[in-house]
Amino acid sequence: MGVAILALPAGARAGLPADTFDADGQVHATRCVRAAAASIPLRYLDASPTGFAMTDALERFDDGSCPDGTVRLDLHEVVDSPAGPLVFERGGNGYVDDQNAKYGQVAVADLADPVGDPVPSGGGRGNPCPLVEGSRYAAEIASIPIAMHYKRPQDVPSGSNRGATFMHYGDPAADQGDRHDIHYSYLLWSFLDARGGGHVRSLLHEGQVVEPCDVEPILMDAFDSAGNVDGSVLARYVRTEEGGTPLYGWMVWEHDAQDGAGAIAHARWLEGPEVNTDPGLPVSAPVSRPPPPPPPPAPAPVATQAAAPPPPAPPLPAPLPMRAVADVAKTLVARGGRVRVPIGCTGTAASRCAGTVRLDAVLPRKARSARFSTLARRRYSVPAGGHASVTLRIRKGLPRGRPMRARLVVGATTRSVVLRVR
Repeated sequence: MGVAILALPAGARAGLPADTFDADGQVHATRCVRAAAASIPLRYLDASPTGFAMTDALERFDDGSCPDGTVRLDLHEVVDSPAGPLVFERGGNGYVDDQNAKYGQVAVADLADPVGDPVPSGGGRGNPCPLVEGSRYAAEIASIPIAMHYKRPQDVPSGSNRGATFMHYGDPAADQGDRHDIHYSYLLWSFLDARGGGHVRSLLHEGQVVEPCDVEPILMDAFDSAGNVDGSVLARYVRTEEGGTPLYGWMVWEHDAQDGAGAIAHARWLEGPEVNTDPGLPVSAPVSRPPPPPPPPAPAPVATQAAAPPPPAPPLPAPLPMRAVADVAKTLVARGGRVRVPIGCTGTAASRCAGTVRLDAVLPRKARSARFSTLARRRYSVPAGGHASVTLRIRKGLPRGRPMRARLVVGATTRSVVLRVR
């Protein structure tokens, strides 16, 4: 059996809420390893060098996050590339020369120590998503004014929002440090409206192709140093792939500095449906400081008579709704009739997403009756905030070169697809 392609048809829109992939509570997975040379290149997702490097002179820390002489990884994953496995180096704050210690992928082959096992991000962050079929954009790197902040002064313990600037997410390669001839932006695990948001997953270079997900965008106000609104930033959840592992995350889609220039795009349309923003999209609330801890409990009064029986325990809360998402763009029928279906379970599940994944098709001999025949099915069980791949096996022979109407059923969710055997 040859290769068949499954794709969402135009107009099949799910419109998942943004918080499906934008949970609070992101934390770093810090790993400190030695470089194999005095200078190792930082890389893009396709393993090509960015032009920056981690050197012996930069490998010094002032926050104790790593020992001097090591490279600091944020090890949530190991990704494939044409140059072999890559892991992500977290630059910036913590390094002594934080403006010149840049972010980027590093090749595992360039490290002297084993990196160990990654710690998944969890919470739905970076999970596969349904795509807007056929829609493709190219990243455009654009600076964001340093005066646009994603926190107000009252949201920061120090009372100053100086460090919380959107500038870091526009063109950080050129707008920070000593070099200004390199330009890139970031793909983020979660966006800056979430507590702990803004952690970088990978770099986005000029012209890198991104595919918009069918997920609500995020709109944030920007604030000046006094806490007044001085602009806005729009983010979208996207998919990108460059010769290796496909990655999903949030990117700045456009910003408006309210300076009369209008909205500045950070993505250029290439082909397919253009994505639009609902004019009624609500603005996300600013991320305020965590609430103060509750006061200590008052001491129990001295009993003067028999204590009353304790009140009955409240009923357990109902489990949160389950939502499983199949990454249809990655679902392929391979030789031998094997179908690999990546499934992600959102963080809104009580503990896990479980059910049956099924592939149906209208076979040519039944085309007039439009009756679907089940080609394969299998049970799945994915922990909340995680993802897994389910392999189906098609036992029926399918005709080559003829498109067939099909559907992929994941739990209670159905996706219409086109099945063609080559």
